[in-house]
Amino acid sequence: MLSSPPSHLPWFITGYTDEMSFTQRAWNAYLKLSAGVMMRILYAYSDAYIQRHHLPDSPPVQTLVGNLSGLLINHNSAWEYPRLKPETFVNIMGTAMDQELPDIAPDVKRFMNGAEHGVVFFALGIRS
Repeated sequence: MLSSPPSHLPWFITGYTDEMSFTQRAWNAYLKLSAGVMMRILYAYSDAYIQRHHLPDSPPVQTLVGNLSGLLINHNSAWEYPRLKPETFVNIMGTAMDQELPDIAPDVKRFMNGAEHGVVFFALGIRS
């Protein structure tokens, strides 16, 4: 939670940008903090149940999470507001994409191959 202070980073559900008024910052903080409390309560019960019934010899989840030294995040920095994160937390967005990409349209391919200085290809999605 400290790595993404609600006074500066909008919570995804609010629709705010990083330029919020004081009222929006307060509402954003309230929603984010109250959701955090609710998730802790929910996770406390489910974690205790799982640990008691399936993993009795394992340490508590809080200990496991507290000892994280790295994390692979399925997100890209281009799609979110700047936030603090450790160097060992790496964005890997796109790793779940199909390895077989569709062919580029022939006219676009001809243009790209014939460009004297190269091109920057920017796509807004794949048409199926």
